[in-house]
Amino acid sequence: SPSHLLAKPAVADHEISVHVSQSPHLDFVRKNFTFENVKFGDLLRKLEGEKDGKKTWYYLRSIGRNPRKEPAHALTQFPDLAKELSIPGDVLWGAAPGEVTDGMDEKYFSSVLRCS
Repeated sequence: SPSHLLAKPAVADHEISVHVSQSPHLDFVRKNFTFENVKFGDLLRKLEGEKDGKKTWYYLRSIGRNPRKEPAHALTQFPDLAKELSIPGDVLWGAAPGEVTDGMDEKYFSSVLRCS
């Protein structure tokens, strides 16, 4: 929940980049969006506060440290969340059914964190 994430300073204070648009449909040709660097907690507060009818769409895509060379790895980007999350082996290529992993082994490729 947003309140759970906001209660974690290392998560709430983490600097992120989001697409911001007045349309729910991002157009990457016409660029109907801007990029904003915000703290993750500020994004969560913005999402919670939009109840007045005027809608702004935010799109967060977790990315690797080097976006051009690394896949997204939300468990590395948000280590405080990694302590609470595990990845069922059933979704990892080559893992045994029922096996649980922290996403730090060779079978793991990427994980993303999306908020809307």
